[in-house]
Amino acid sequence: MGRVLKQALNVLVVLGVTASGSVAESAKPKSSEAAPLLILRNSHLQLAFDSRDGRLRSFIALQSEDNYLKSLKSAPPLFAVTIGNLDGTNQQEAYPASAGVSIQGDSACIQVSSLQVEGKKIPVSATVTVQLDSNSAESRWSIELSNHYSAHTIFGLTFARMYGVQLGDRWQDDALFFPFWGGERFPHAVKDFVAIADHSLSPTEMGRPRVTRKNGRYVHELLYAGGASMMWMDYTDAAHGLYLASYDPEFLVTVLHADTQGSTVGTMNLEFKKWITVPPGQDRTFPPIIVAAHAGDWHWAADAYRSWFNTRMTLTADGGSWREQIGGWLVFMKNAYGRMALQFHDLPEVWAKEKN
Repeated sequence: MGRVLKQALNVLVVLGVTASGSVAESAKPKSSEAAPLLILRNSHLQLAFDSRDGRLRSFIALQSEDNYLKSLKSAPPLFAVTIGNLDGTNQQEAYPASAGVSIQGDSACIQVSSLQVEGKKIPVSATVTVQLDSNSAESRWSIELSNHYSAHTIFGLTFARMYGVQLGDRWQDDALFFPFWGGERFPHAVKDFVAIADHSLSPTEMGRPRVTRKNGRYVHELLYAGGASMMWMDYTDAAHGLYLASYDPEFLVTVLHADTQGSTVGTMNLEFKKWITVPPGQDRTFPPIIVAAHAGDWHWAADAYRSWFNTRMTLTADGGSWREQIGGWLVFMKNAYGRMALQFHDLPEVWAKEKN
């Protein structure tokens, strides 16, 4: 049994898990600074939440026994909102001040009674629900916001947040896939972010740089609908995959965010930011964010998003069945950021893979 799973099972022993899989009690902290953890688990996934404020502490794909959150010395708040005056001025980030976490079967409920801005509590409450799928390594994250803050409107929501992501034992082979127009691949994501932001590539390879350096981090953001043609991202290596997608039938403006500190840490942070409006005195429940572990490459993620999209949009092909049977083939020989990915002599092999 893998080292990561052994550590996780040790936590479960302390917690005491019922036959149904729900947690009976919280683990005792080892020190005054350590928080008790509450475990949400089924046969596919295991998630650990900080019992004090609901922060996500681990995300373990049980098939591979791999904790995808390798470097999480300081887990981010579970979510963040942007709140400001009614006219949109003086916008600030607000986070949960504290939270009550409960586990029941395959579901976790995080109740937040108030948020805080620069140490000051404000009357905005939230309920976050994380539901595990019994048939797959998929978790469904939903949130309801209640704005009781007079003369203030909520303008933004950052949710869900996967920080410190590294797949397997090495970060060097972790690739990031973003839906930039026809698609964007960073085959060595951490190293590629640094090279693009620092302009260390050749002029031919640089293309149009979109990774910027902010406060010691290398940041890439795409706006849906704009540079991003869909609301999903995928982080993969040869054996693992982490899929984040917004199943939003309203198709609200969404920022796809990824950042890294570079090779000194070797991990990636992934999250969505929604442009929303919750006026004072109103409640709003938002469509789910999907966070799933998977095997295989980015095609798994693309197929998963298409399966959901097809439930919201009906697309028909005019001209008879031949239009449905004969498709075009579009191949990008140069990556979106300029690096040559394929040569002409590679095309027969690529086409053979695509046909199958």
